[in-house]
Amino acid sequence: MSEINQNAGDNSNQIGNIHQAKNIYMGCTFNPLNKGDLDDSILRRLGVSIFLVSVFLFWGLMAIVNCIPVINSVINYFIFISFPFAELSNLIKCCLGGNFENKINHYAQQKLQSKKRKNNDSRNKEYIKNLNNKVYVYWLCLEIIDRLGGGNFEGHRRIFENIEFLEQKILETLEKLPRKCKKILNFHQIKIRPNNHVEVNKIIRKIYRKTKNTPGIKYEDILKQVNQEIESNYTKICPSVLKNLYTTRQLIEISLASDITNKAENKYIWDVKSKNYHYSKDCQYWKALMYDHLINYDAQREIIVSKNKADIHRESKSRNVEINLCSLCQEQITK
Repeated sequence: MSEINQNAGDNSNQIGNIHQAKNIYMGCTFNPLNKGDLDDSILRRLGVSIFLVSVFLFWGLMAIVNCIPVINSVINYFIFISFPFAELSNLIKCCLGGNFENKINHYAQQKLQSKKRKNNDSRNKEYIKNLNNKVYVYWLCLEIIDRLGGGNFEGHRRIFENIEFLEQKILETLEKLPRKCKKILNFHQIKIRPNNHVEVNKIIRKIYRKTKNTPGIKYEDILKQVNQEIESNYTKICPSVLKNLYTTRQLIEISLASDITNKAENKYIWDVKSKNYHYSKDCQYWKALMYDHLINYDAQREIIVSKNKADIHRESKSRNVEINLCSLCQEQITK
């Protein structure tokens, strides 16, 4: 009989290459948030607005203090006091009814506007100011995600991947800044967000004890335990901390993915949206689909796997779809 996985794959719609499918799943590429991924309740928005207004008042005060000649001569204006007030104002306005998911997507994908020029002091100051502002914007986005928290659980992967993406962008941007600026901008390591690390540590210990006391437990069963804990704590623990549990799940998945060929060798696989099915373990499409089937449980794709070709054709006929073995698999089989 065939195995049908009806929940596999919205993050790997671009099949074609096993590395591409894995990179998309593991969050190595930007995966934009969808509306509803974040909690849009009035209380959550109120908490975000209080935070953003507080930040605005603090940096507004710093701007005034910086106008004092003595302080201004000591502290370089473009390094210390440069702050993205325009972006902050837009985020505050968003609290009145805007779409935070769109705003975060927009700021996360923005590219740096200028490049450092040799022997051009004014241009270099603009370059540093631009980098400086980017770090603050990424930090604001991270704080907003944590304060809003998760909305629909279907978007949990996008939230965790966006946190990872923004944190990576902060580190990459800091690398481009002069050393004296990096120390000042190390503020991003300060966690103003709620601290739920104790709860996550308890969950990890609980899973560890259960796994240790179950001889011969399979990867898939451990993954199910981790998935259940992520889902049950999704609205209780802030996303940036719960991401540690998600990262643990990724490590298990990487170990499982390395054994895909051995687990699924000599099996036919068909994505019902395609008119080709696959068989050869050397076919890149077969690898990507099998990765989805074995690991990528949350995606919206129906995948059918069977040891018998007849099962695949029987299933396609029941759906009135004519399918063929893919050309890459045919080449591999006839070699």
